[in-house]
Amino acid sequence: MENYEKEIKREFEEFEKSMESSKPTIMLLGQTGCGKSSLANLVFGEKIFETSDFISQTQEFSIKEGRECNIIDSRGYELSDTSDSYVEEVIQGIKKFEGDNKNITSIWYCISIAGKRIQDVDIKLIKKIRELRNFRDKLKIVFTKSDEDSVERDTAIEFNKLLKEKLGYEVKTYEISQEEFAKKELEELIRDTAESIDSEDIRRAFIMAQKGNLELKKKEALKIVGVAAATAATVGASPIPFSDAAVLVPAQIAMIYQISRIFGLEKTANIKGSLGTTLTTVLGKSLAGNLVKLIPGIGTGIGAMINAVIAGGMTGALGYGITENCYSVAKRILNGEKVEIENIFDNEIIKSMLTKENIEKFSKSMKK
Repeated sequence: MENYEKEIKREFEEFEKSMESSKPTIMLLGQTGCGKSSLANLVFGEKIFETSDFISQTQEFSIKEGRECNIIDSRGYELSDTSDSYVEEVIQGIKKFEGDNKNITSIWYCISIAGKRIQDVDIKLIKKIRELRNFRDKLKIVFTKSDEDSVERDTAIEFNKLLKEKLGYEVKTYEISQEEFAKKELEELIRDTAESIDSEDIRRAFIMAQKGNLELKKKEALKIVGVAAATAATVGASPIPFSDAAVLVPAQIAMIYQISRIFGLEKTANIKGSLGTTLTTVLGKSLAGNLVKLIPGIGTGIGAMINAVIAGGMTGALGYGITENCYSVAKRILNGEKVEIENIFDNEIIKSMLTKENIEKFSKSMKK
């Protein structure tokens, strides 16, 4: 057990270290009062801008360093600002972040629907950012406060027409508000931002940090399951005695921890404190002995061993069940329901995932 605990601790530490060095950085631009703060709070699910721990970077920008994401907030322009001078200030400020450890992942340029017009400074700044090769594809134009538009979206339609006319090409925009009707647009902004991130580690960290697209989290979690199942299969390539099935535990706990981190449930689920004992029990002699009865033939001729296919199948079944469980819990929390999640990884839940049908299903996928 002590060796397992050391291995589990190592897995946790390595994963947290990789996340610390892979935080995405989102820059927010737009007029003062256009809804930049509300957008960030909506995407990342916490009141980021009610705290005062911003780090001054330049006169134009300040940084909020979060656990999983950095936010660069701009000094929103005032109508009294001279557009050319403001644009130059912002462009020079953007360039200062290039190449450092807070290199910009995405720029969200906010234009308020409530303002009823796009300012010249908006057009000039969008054009200038598009001229910066390293930032061109990172720019996302967001229409905030879209709940103040008409039912027919008159203002948004006019804004899109004006942007196409002034820029000379059509751009994709996102109509965002805190109302339910804007949920799809919010999900698209998050998805498109994730897809535009080149680094796999930073992309995953962004998906972890955001709270507005659970389907994206689920998709990412299933990728983790696939990798973990393949890793377990390599362990099973040298068949494991059923009595030693818990040798799979460290990798499986690492998988579950990453999945729970994707959904933001790792703190309340007390994974570090209880999951090792739970999995070791479930995957130990008691369950392993029953697998021979559950899946006829897997013990025949190999001395009651777990081979690569079964090791991968067990891990896949476990990971898929954990993903569905976390997705369900996160969705209920997002909908404002009170959820008891302290024991979402208890013995009975783990056992219910490792059924004959689930293991056979994922074992078959390992053979393909």
